[in-house]
Amino acid sequence: MQLCSVRRPPPPGAGNSKHRRELRSAERGLSPTKSIVRQHGAAKQWIAALRALGCALRERETVDVITYNAVVSACGKSNQWRQALSVLCELRRASLRPPVSTTNAIISACEWQRALSLLDGQLGDVALEPTVVSYTAAVSVCQRAGQWQRALLVLGRLRQAALEPDVVCLNAAIGACEQSGRWQRALSLLSEMRQRALAPSVRSFAAAVSACEKGRQWQRALSLLRELRRAALDPNVISATMLGSARAKSAGSGSGPWCC
Repeated sequence: MQLCSVRRPPPPGAGNSKHRRELRSAERGLSPTKSIVRQHGAAKQWIAALRALGCALRERETVDVITYNAVVSACGKSNQWRQALSVLCELRRASLRPPVSTTNAIISACEWQRALSLLDGQLGDVALEPTVVSYTAAVSVCQRAGQWQRALLVLGRLRQAALEPDVVCLNAAIGACEQSGRWQRALSLLSEMRQRALAPSVRSFAAAVSACEKGRQWQRALSLLRELRRAALDPNVISATMLGSARAKSAGSGSGPWCC
């Protein structure tokens, strides 16, 4: 989609509330067109935001990084990563530096191959100084694509960059392992969380328990659920369902009594 053919703002005197908002924006030093761009961006209306941005550029308005960021975020949150990258490149051609949140939003919207390329700075003019959030976004993309090995590679690169993964990042990695039934990896990541003095969340335990179930590791699943309760975390419906399943299968396997 080209950045053009925007619907023009209402003419002066239209009297509607939208026009009044535009006038207030202009009085604050923000042009009506840029105000429209930001409004559409905040509402995740990526098509309208792109068109409004095109109008601003055609009229040779000075578009600031916040306005560009609103369009990139709208495209990214709508999974329109091609459009988001196009706007990001336009931002860089304007000699503006995008905030990290902008590139993180694009990573989250990309397919896993392109997300990793963006993380490597291999998408044309797009460069990135990754943060923990950047790596977490890439791990999550790999998780959604069922690429557990790639997710762990991204996590390894985070460590090599001397960054510390947080609970959200490790949860995404555990989730990637859970989807493929890699229970040993999931438990290893849960152990890393403890070693880093991070408090596992219910989601951490739920994903690890599910991984153990998929690997037919019933006793380990029950042990994790006991630990969850000792940590004073409230088992949600998912964990409660897992508990009933693990109990039944553990009892049926003849692997000994359980207590939870």
